[in-house]
Amino acid sequence: MLATKYTIIGRYMDGVKVIGYELEATDGAKIRLPKKDVEELALNKQILNCTAQKYVHPETSKVIVVLKGIDCKLSSLPSKNISKAKTKVDTRGVITERIVNGKNTVGYIVRWHTGETRAYKREDIMKLAREGYLKNARAQMLKGRLLLRGVDCELAKLPARKVSELKKKEFA
Repeated sequence: MLATKYTIIGRYMDGVKVIGYELEATDGAKIRLPKKDVEELALNKQILNCTAQKYVHPETSKVIVVLKGIDCKLSSLPSKNISKAKTKVDTRGVITERIVNGKNTVGYIVRWHTGETRAYKREDIMKLAREGYLKNARAQMLKGRLLLRGVDCELAKLPARKVSELKKKEFA
């Protein structure tokens, strides 16, 4: 019985680590196999464009299989990243406007990651900034006073909205 011969045509990655390969059989069928299975096929000389060497790591005594391309570089084959890590969503809000009463800033309007915008009193903004809930503002102590500082923006140059323009429910 003849063993099927394969050609490696692609790699599957988890970040920078190879976790599997896409193989094409001599009859044209494509299969996806984990790295360990491909190493076994290469050791059995069933892969046309790849050889395998087995060696024992001197310190750990662990058997390691090294794959080497024949007339191709395995690292230059097309790769698909199937990382299991989920991208983390930044849930912090962004201060978009100031709420003013005369010349004094009494609050701010914050747009959250959900798209919701909400008005907050200055004291509440200070608390949110101290706890790290805002992208573009930090609270800082200076000579015993708590100050609000812009991060990559000048809060004083944000558009201003008068308290009288807001509904009672919006700014309580």
